[in-house]
Amino acid sequence: MELNPDYTNVVGIVGPRIPNAEDARIRIVGIDQSNFTEFSRETSRKLFPPHGFVRAYHFFDNYPSLEEKDLIQFNCTVNERFQPGWDVYKMTGKPQKKGGLIFPVEDLNCDQGYVDLLNLVYKIPERKNTFFLLAEDKYVIGKLTIKNGQLTPPPTAYLHLWDKSDCIFVSAEGQEYLVEEPTAMPRIIDCSPMEKLFERFRSQLRELHFETINHLDQNTSWRKDIFKLLNDGAAPGLVKIRAERLSNAFDQLELSLSETKQVIESSEKFAERFTVALENFKEEFLQKHFQEKSRLEGEARQQQGRLDNELDKIQRKIKAAKSEQEKLEKHMAETRSRLDHLNQNKDRLLADFRIFSDTLLSPSPTVANPTEHQYSFLLEELSPPADAVTLNREQLLERLKFFFRQWQLDDGMAPGALDIFLLYPAVFIPHPRVALALINAFGNARYIIQQTGPNWLEFAALWQNGLGTIWEAASQDPGKLHVLLLEDLNLSSPECYARPLLDMIGGTRTKLPYACTGFPSNLRILATKARSCNPAIGLPLYHQTFAHWGHFGFNPPAESKVADSPASTSFFISPTILADPPVNGIVDAQTLRALFPPDWQASAIQTQLATETPQLFDEP
Repeated sequence: MELNPDYTNVVGIVGPRIPNAEDARIRIVGIDQSNFTEFSRETSRKLFPPHGFVRAYHFFDNYPSLEEKDLIQFNCTVNERFQPGWDVYKMTGKPQKKGGLIFPVEDLNCDQGYVDLLNLVYKIPERKNTFFLLAEDKYVIGKLTIKNGQLTPPPTAYLHLWDKSDCIFVSAEGQEYLVEEPTAMPRIIDCSPMEKLFERFRSQLRELHFETINHLDQNTSWRKDIFKLLNDGAAPGLVKIRAERLSNAFDQLELSLSETKQVIESSEKFAERFTVALENFKEEFLQKHFQEKSRLEGEARQQQGRLDNELDKIQRKIKAAKSEQEKLEKHMAETRSRLDHLNQNKDRLLADFRIFSDTLLSPSPTVANPTEHQYSFLLEELSPPADAVTLNREQLLERLKFFFRQWQLDDGMAPGALDIFLLYPAVFIPHPRVALALINAFGNARYIIQQTGPNWLEFAALWQNGLGTIWEAASQDPGKLHVLLLEDLNLSSPECYARPLLDMIGGTRTKLPYACTGFPSNLRILATKARSCNPAIGLPLYHQTFAHWGHFGFNPPAESKVADSPASTSFFISPTILADPPVNGIVDAQTLRALFPPDWQASAIQTQLATETPQLFDEP
């Protein structure tokens, strides 16, 4: 599989660390070549199967500066370590961090050009990389970090602010990301705390020459010079903001402290009287408000007690209501489950009832004793010529393709048919011609072709109508392949007449009634299906009943049209003139295991058949 070159420069979100490894899975959200294009979840899964992720081996070892939930840009290629269920593509090259997470904050007023980070209300997890804030749902501010639960500004002590409309966002897992910083010119937002601002001003002031203090006292031009102290290469507009904040702070200090301090320092007697007056005022204030404070505290305690009692009653009522709700929900779930079961199986129940009704009320003959063969079948044998050689897998496959063409079947389907025939003891096929092609390809086989009877109700019917004969023959001659072809398997209910066989194939039983032996390794059971709709000739077949059976030729990926029959019409081809088989040989059934596909391929086939629901089966 080759990656589309248009989708190599991709953007994704770093997933959590994979257990027992330093690997990560990167969820793909878009591409960023000349412009960013966001992918929907379905598009990501289609372009980067199976789930829209790319595997990044040793990610956290190789890139310790990156962390979970970072937005990154990187290239990728086909994952040569791919296994079924794994990501098809992997990261290649060094990733680049883009944009960052966006977290909303409350009560953030950006109009004054200053942000007080200490008093913001936010819910931001601890991270080592930078991120952005969303204020008033219309401004994006950044970049910041968080350490020990406290927002940390950049070293410059100012932030950039953009309008939300100038930004490109992408959403994933309920989290907003800024794809990259906007190209629009940002506004400057100061984030220096007031105490830091004064410290900065004093440190700049100390650097002036010795006579500066006298100069500031005698000449008012220092009010202009102060801008030079503040302008230390900061961003445009930041100097004005900081100067206004300092000016406001100086004004407040003059009105509240400076004059009072000057008067106190000018007179020792006044300072003494001022101190005594201040102490008297404090004592009078405390006496005046102590009783009122005590009364309010008592009322508060009483009100708290009443509220606690009411809260306790409400909590008890809520607990009782939840208990009753849980009982009702449990009863509803049980009732819903029974209704769903009846609804899903109503067709099968009605069909089974019709079978039992027709059987009990009609004069149809009963099934004979399993030891009394009714000879409704023939045990046929395909004997090899004397000069036949033992076939290897490649030769067997060539013979199978030949007989596929001879029986007007698409020989491109032959490899898949062979693998499934070898791996599964029982297989659904679309037409008896597939069975005949397989039997002739193996060259050394016995087989029985038996149509299912509509009056088969017990396992004895299946046993005495071919299964018993082919079973005993396979057990006695392990070197020869034995095949039982059951035509129209669903003319009667397989859950009734074939239950012991279904149990053995599914692993519930180890021995079969009447035979008292295990499943012969040289025996294969092939089955075809009678129509269950348009018109309904046979009973519905459900996937859960045949979960351990193989199936072939019903909806292969190569088919583009599906006929009304269970199998696709593209499985069959027009008659052609054929030469002799490429190799005149046979297969020793005792060495079937040597013909199996490689273990990894067998596992992939079994996983695929176990998870897909082919057109063969009916909806419950």
